[in-house]
Amino acid sequence: MNTFKIAAHMIDKHLPVIEIASEPVYYDAEKDALVVGGYHDPNDYGFMRHLMNVHRCKVADKYGYNLWHLLHEIGHYKIKEKWGDNLQERAYFKENFRYLNRNIPLQNEFYDMRVEWEATEWAIKWVTENPKKAAILNKLLRD
Repeated sequence: MNTFKIAAHMIDKHLPVIEIASEPVYYDAEKDALVVGGYHDPNDYGFMRHLMNVHRCKVADKYGYNLWHLLHEIGHYKIKEKWGDNLQERAYFKENFRYLNRNIPLQNEFYDMRVEWEATEWAIKWVTENPKKAAILNKLLRD
């Protein structure tokens, strides 16, 4: 079984998870499910920098990117009713993702979108409230 799927169900056993081997981990708003695949996207487009410097997450470097990425995507599932999907705005960034690689202001603009910000805040809150489980999941999802 996919380690991201195992970890997702350890976080929320009722979380709808779709396994597609050719896909990375992401929240699919149209299917209202977490998609987990055979690999992760190692290009975080400044996510960890944003987590540490903008969100001021004190434990950001205590856990690996894979755990933060998974929690952020689960955060999208958890907050969707609160902020909606912002599909049009997010689609713009997905279509222009190649520009995010080298453009810190554009990365910040993406992660500052309300739906992205709140998904990251959900991840930070979960880690803060579940440090022992986070440590176990971090080992399971080693980068």
